[in-house]
Amino acid sequence: MKAQMNPHFFFNALNTIQSYITTNETEEATNYLNKFSRLTRMILEMTDKNWITLEDELRMQTLYLDLQKVRLSDFNFQIEMNQKNMQQITIPTMLLQPYIENAIIHGLAHKLGPKRLYLDFNVENNRLKISIKDNGIGIEKATKINQKNTSKNTSFATKATLERLEIINRNECEISVETNEILDSNKQSAGTEVKIIMDLRYE
Repeated sequence: MKAQMNPHFFFNALNTIQSYITTNETEEATNYLNKFSRLTRMILEMTDKNWITLEDELRMQTLYLDLQKVRLSDFNFQIEMNQKNMQQITIPTMLLQPYIENAIIHGLAHKLGPKRLYLDFNVENNRLKISIKDNGIGIEKATKINQKNTSKNTSFATKATLERLEIINRNECEISVETNEILDSNKQSAGTEVKIIMDLRYE
């Protein structure tokens, strides 16, 4: 399942390069392609690894998010670790990617104004707790848009992620994922939060 998820990830980045080329923005296309090449190399180096350190995962995700900053207007992100020496904690390779990608494609890409993504890592009771939070359009609005624009790629990514988590839970460790709408003081959607909780493992 891990090997099948990578082409979906490549597909979305290549679409951005294609859009630059078709609009004759050659300098932007070159800069984006250089960053994408670095990211591709990083992913290929991790292909044969089932687990990687948080340090390596966040290095990869930071590069991915830097690429998204080129594509999305007024987009920024923040990564926080609430304890020291968390870099050597290990997680399944590409575990975070589908959720980060969903936050951007389905939540933030449709939002007007500032677009923010927050990644928070915390260790509590010998478990790793990860929060992926965005200030996008929220689950309800995103679902309505997806129903109008049915995407086989989205369906595949969701199915692949669920099947992969099932395999990991059955064979390696317990991982739970919870997705919630963020509500403001007026009970209106203010974004989405994905909470991932898993057994603590070190390299």
